Amino acid sequence: MRKAPAPYRYMIDEFLTPSFHFSISEYEVSRFHDLHGHEFFEMEIILSGRGTQILNGESSQLVPGSVYLLTPVDFHTIIPDPGFPLRLINLKFTEEWLDEELRLFLFRQPNRLSVRCEGEYLIYIEMECRRLLAECTASRIGKKQAIRATLDRLLVDLLRMIPTDLHTTIETSSSDVPERIKLRKALNYIDFHFREPITLKQAAAHTTWSPNYFSEKFSSIIGQSFQQYVQEHRLQYAHRLLHNSSLPVTEIALASGFNSLPYFIRCFKRKYGFSPSAGRPVL
Repeated sequence: MRKAPAPYRYMIDEFLTPSFHFSISEYEVSRFHDLHGHEFFEMEIILSGRGTQILNGESSQLVPGSVYLLTPVDFHTIIPDPGFPLRLINLKFTEEWLDEELRLFLFRQPNRLSVRCEGEYLIYIEMECRRLLAECTASRIGKKQAIRATLDRLLVDLLRMIPTDLHTTIETSSSDVPERIKLRKALNYIDFHFREPITLKQAAAHTTWSPNYFSEKFSSIIGQSFQQYVQEHRLQYAHRLLHNSSLPVTEIALASGFNSLPYFIRCFKRKYGFSPSAGRPVL
């Protein structure tokens, strides 16, 4: 078996254009990190140490070889075990770096991409990160294309480590009728941008349908209107934040996509039967 690459320390923050943001870094986490989210994708590979991650309210153990991907609609915190600081590789990138079909695969997972890699697999991931580092630090032709290709390959390989038949899940689902397939890109767009002031017209632009026809097909296929679907996502996100953070209700409303606190409170009470402040756990 090959030896693992020697430890390396780096942080590369690459702006090829204002929208194409990519960074790669390695650092140590030795203290509790407050609950937070990002407006970009973040992937982390644990190299050593032990700890706990709380992702969207669910707890999981972090050990060497833990690899996970966070999307812009996720929030998490990391808690290292005392005496076992976490050394990790961190990748940050905007959605423009992802192949469109790959982005659909990633968002169709029942849970966020999270795997445990050992031995040769972990060595391979470190080597791919070195490839990304080399591409970032050099000025060569095809730099952006090489970064994207390496990132795509790494994510596809990680997806293949998940113990499910991804292609069967996606391609042969009984609910995957042709009309629903046409909705895939729009649903992906909504799932990714629901915290923003998105409109039906913006979502319809991700299909071949007019906004009016999109609205009709969306309701018939999904079983709820576009506005209801977006609001459901926002309320579920707010509910998770309420249970897993100490953020003020006003901040949670804004972070979830509501621009009016009274409207947020009314919608929340209608769905859950109690006010946001009354629904918080007693600490």
